[in-house]
Amino acid sequence: MTAYDLLLWHGEEDAIRADPAWRGGNYEKNPAIPLANLLHDMNLTTPEHYAEDVKREGFPVRYAGYGLMKPDAFDVNDSIYQMEAMIHHDVARGGSLEGAAKTVRAKVLVVPSLQDHMVNPGPAMEFAKLLGAKVFPLTSNCGHIAFVCDVAKLSPVTQAFLDGK
Repeated sequence: MTAYDLLLWHGEEDAIRADPAWRGGNYEKNPAIPLANLLHDMNLTTPEHYAEDVKREGFPVRYAGYGLMKPDAFDVNDSIYQMEAMIHHDVARGGSLEGAAKTVRAKVLVVPSLQDHMVNPGPAMEFAKLLGAKVFPLTSNCGHIAFVCDVAKLSPVTQAFLDGK
């Protein structure tokens, strides 16, 4: 992960841990943790996408919603464990990406979202280059969720890769 990625994930984790509703992870009902939700949503897509999705007049309702729990939201403790896993994940295991690349035997397709604000695409693209992997960059304002927005572009590329073409 890049320093920016670490800033985001540590910031979200700190926002959860600092919120009194978290109660040290011993909450009775899954708390919303507004600041963590706001940080997450702010980085999920690009500023352009957010401005298109949320019009200025609708912003007060969206902003108030960060304090409400969404039915499909992650359990807060589960979110912390996922953030910790990302923060500490290191494919090079403290070594070099070059060394890690030498251990990969599989064919690899790397699909980075170039406008991803949650996971910087740079390290993945660097690793893909070391592997000689096929790269299919997504250039959508959807940022981290570009794979959803660009499914029509991505599906044939993925299928061709899986078919060995």
